[in-house]
Amino acid sequence: MRWRRLRRRPLALAGLVGAVLFVAVAIAGPWVAPRNPLALGQDTLRAPAPPYWFGTDELGRDILSGVLQGARVSLVVGLLSAAGAVLVGVAVGAVAGYKGGAVDEVLMRVTEWVLVVPQFLIVLVVAAIFGSDLGLVIVVLAAVAWPATARLTRAQFLALGGREFVVAARSLGASSRRVVLREILPNALPPIVVAASLQIPSSILAEASLRFLGLSDPNSVSWGGMLNQAQNFLQQAWWMPFFPGAAIFLTVLSFNLAGEALNDLLNPRREV
Repeated sequence: MRWRRLRRRPLALAGLVGAVLFVAVAIAGPWVAPRNPLALGQDTLRAPAPPYWFGTDELGRDILSGVLQGARVSLVVGLLSAAGAVLVGVAVGAVAGYKGGAVDEVLMRVTEWVLVVPQFLIVLVVAAIFGSDLGLVIVVLAAVAWPATARLTRAQFLALGGREFVVAARSLGASSRRVVLREILPNALPPIVVAASLQIPSSILAEASLRFLGLSDPNSVSWGGMLNQAQNFLQQAWWMPFFPGAAIFLTVLSFNLAGEALNDLLNPRREV
């Protein structure tokens, strides 16, 4: 029934397929890349044609290899920062929604304070001061992205806390830990999973933006870094910004549409 509902939304299905393909390319990229993306060559600013299907840059580096290699950086940043944000958000939202009272009030005020702070500005300042190490970028992105998940989790816990199966578990003497982890959280997960899938493209865009602004490691390849290097060659070599830019666009679009697909699959109340 759910798959039938998904097939009636071709864009959502295409997004899910695109997200899976992106993950596959990110995993296999370093092995299927035809050349070392950092290796210099004599064919500089060569237009797309065999054997350089995406052309070369001003230093003769193969852009196709750079796009394939850069997918892994985007995948690592997107998945790990989203996972970190979800873990923090679920923990805060679960405690606030289950405990209520003063605990809920304090946690929600902290959540709202973090929510109103410009997220990318914080990431930009931290990267400018402490450097743009990939691990640091992931931690900062997760640290500023958890409030939305926390509010969603709290709402789910408040809605499910009075349901019959939760009341029955408490009446049977189940501990608070068991009620939270075994009764409420599994039923609250579907919308949280959808929210996590939408966090991935936001993190990919943030990382690409940092690289585009020059806050990047010159020894690693990323789509944003390739766009940064292409700024001075927009008229001479259109392919330099086009292919990494298209990769960012298609990846972000795929994950956003994949969120719709997950909503169709995981939300039993979604109408056909």
